[in-house]
Amino acid sequence: MLNQLAVKRKRIFFFFSFLVFLYIVSVLINLHLPLLNNEEPRRATIAIEMLQSGNFIMPSLFGYDYFNKPPVFNWILAGFIYLTGSTSEAIIRLPSFIFLLLLAFSHFLIARKFLPNTIAALSALFTLTCADIYFYAVQNGGEIDLFYALIVYLQVMAIFYFGHKKQWLPLFFFSYLFCAVGFLTKGYPSILFQGFTLFALCFYHRSFKPLFRLQHLAGLLIFALVVGGYLYLFSAYNPPERLLINLLNESFKKSAVGEQSEKLWSKVFTYPGLVFKFLLPWSIVLLFLFKKIRLQLWANPFIRFSILFIVFNVGVYWFTGKPKMRYVYMFLPFYFTILAYIYWRYKSRYQGVISKVLKYLGIVFLVVLAGVIALPFFFNVNIWWVVVCAFALGLFSYRYFKKSQYNIWQFILGFIIVRIVYALLVLPILHQHESMRYDLMLKEINEVNNYQPVTYWSAPDSMRLKIDMKYVKWQYEAIAAPPEFHYQIPYYYHRTTGNIMQYESTIQPNKAYITYKGWLKDSSVQILWSYHDRKVGDSLIVFKK
Repeated sequence: MLNQLAVKRKRIFFFFSFLVFLYIVSVLINLHLPLLNNEEPRRATIAIEMLQSGNFIMPSLFGYDYFNKPPVFNWILAGFIYLTGSTSEAIIRLPSFIFLLLLAFSHFLIARKFLPNTIAALSALFTLTCADIYFYAVQNGGEIDLFYALIVYLQVMAIFYFGHKKQWLPLFFFSYLFCAVGFLTKGYPSILFQGFTLFALCFYHRSFKPLFRLQHLAGLLIFALVVGGYLYLFSAYNPPERLLINLLNESFKKSAVGEQSEKLWSKVFTYPGLVFKFLLPWSIVLLFLFKKIRLQLWANPFIRFSILFIVFNVGVYWFTGKPKMRYVYMFLPFYFTILAYIYWRYKSRYQGVISKVLKYLGIVFLVVLAGVIALPFFFNVNIWWVVVCAFALGLFSYRYFKKSQYNIWQFILGFIIVRIVYALLVLPILHQHESMRYDLMLKEINEVNNYQPVTYWSAPDSMRLKIDMKYVKWQYEAIAAPPEFHYQIPYYYHRTTGNIMQYESTIQPNKAYITYKGWLKDSSVQILWSYHDRKVGDSLIVFKK
C-alpha cells in the first residue's frame, strides 16, 4: 500500500513538473518576435538611459527628467541588460516572466499550508495559464504590471500569514517593506492596498486592535526609511514634491474622479463581465454552480481571507474611470484560489458533471487543429512546424477524447499545447504583418542618414505638475518636457546605433531630426525619409535644415 502511494506521488510530481516545463517552453518560444509595444519600449528606453548616464536615482527619457513612474522596475530592467549585455525584446520581457513564475510558486507554497496540495497547485496553474496572462501579459512583459503584482501579493500575504499567526512585528515589518517597494514601483496604489488589506485583516479577526499595536510603528518606520531614503537622494536632482504630485495626479486621473472617468456608471455595470472574461478559461468552473452544494467557503481561513481581500480592494478598480485588467493582476491568485476550491468541492460529488463539461470544452482542441491544417492555405508558414503542431494536437485530442473520465489537468495540458502552437505558428505571422515595423524603419533611417545622430524634434512643450480631478483642480508648476512620441523609435534607434536619442525644440543646420510632418511649420527643410503613420494620420519624417 505504501509502495503504491509512493509510486502515485512520483507520477503526480513528474506530471506536474512536465506541465511546468512545457509551460516555460511555451512562453519562451519566439518571445523575441513581437516588437516592443504599449509601455514596453518606454520602460526599456528609460533603463537604457540609466545605464548610459550612470544615474539610477533620477530616471530620464530623451535626456529629460521623467516623473511618471518611480525607478524600481527600471532598475530591474537595467540589471538584466547589464548582466546579459543585450537589449533584445526577449531580455526586456524575461524579468516579468520570472516574476510571474515566482508569484505562482509563492502562492503554491503559502496556499498549501491552509489547503490541500491539489487546490494549491491548481490555483497556481490557473494563475499561470489565465488567457490574459498567458497570451498577453507575458508577451508584453516589458511592462511593469507582473512585477508589481508579485510585490503586492507578497505585501498582502505578509498581512494574512503573520496576521493569522498573530505575529504582529513581522506582519507590519514585511508588509510595509513590500509596500515601500511597491510605492517606488508604481506609487500610491500600494498605500491603498496596505490600508484596505489591514481593514480586511481586522474584519478577519473581528477586531480593530491589530491596527493600534505598537509594532505598527515599526512598519511605518520601515516604510518611511525606504521611501524617505529614496526621496532624499532624489532631492539632489529635483524637489521630491515634483515626483509625489505627479504620481498622485497619475492615480487620480484614472480613478472615478479623474479626467478619464467618462461613462463611469456604464463601466461599473460591465465590470463583472470584464472580470469573467479576464478569468477565462478557468471562469468555466462557475458553470458547475448550477448544481447545488454546500461550498463552505467561509470555513477555510485562506479562502475567507481571499474573499475579504477582493471585497475590500476591488472597489478601487471597479469604480474607476479606466478599468484596465492589467492593473489587477495581483487579484488573480485570490480569484483562482476560490475557483480551484469550488472545482475541488464539486469534483468530490459531481465527477460526472465535471467530466461532461470538460469533454465538450475539449472541442476547442479540434477547432485549433483544424485551424493549424488550414493555415498554409492562407499564410506563408513553416510547413514542418505545421506538421509537428498538427501531429501533436491530433495525438493529444485522440487521447483526450478516448478517455471515459475527464479531469482539469488534462485540459490544462491541452491548453499549454495550444499556446505552443500559437508561439510556433501564429507569432511569426503576426510579426510578418506588423503594421509598423519600427526595427526596419530605424535601419532605413540610419542608412539614409549615413548612421549620423538623429534627434527627436518638436515645438517646445511642458509637463504640468498638477492635481486635476472633476471638482478639484490645482497646478503646482510646469517644467520643460518632450511631448508624447512613439517610444519604439528611441528604443529601436538604440538597438540599431547603440546611441541614445535626444530631444531638442530648436533646429540646428545640418543636423538630422525626426518628427511628424504636421508638427513642422518650416517648409524650407530637406526631407530625407518619410513614412505615413496610419494610426496617427500623419507622416513620420526625418529632415535637415
